[in-house]
Amino acid sequence: MRHVLTVLLLALGEDCLDFDTANLVGETLPELEMLGLGAVSQAWFIECPSCVKHRETCPEDAATIEMERGRIEEAYARFNSSG
Repeated sequence: MRHVLTVLLLALGEDCLDFDTANLVGETLPELEMLGLGAVSQAWFIECPSCVKHRETCPEDAATIEMERGRIEEAYARFNSSG
């Protein structure tokens, strides 16, 4: 099985992050867990403010992102049930 993982790495200090528009995701992502990578205790994954805003202004891209999230959630559920 081939895994494809696309991650935009962006380092933001908490003083630079707009907490009103960023979406805090957590210490890990399902995609990383399925690859055997655990949580990162020194960092959090986020949806950055510009990505959140883009989804709000571009419904076509928002629909594509939600479809991909659904695919990942299904794969993650299968991954956890095969355990």
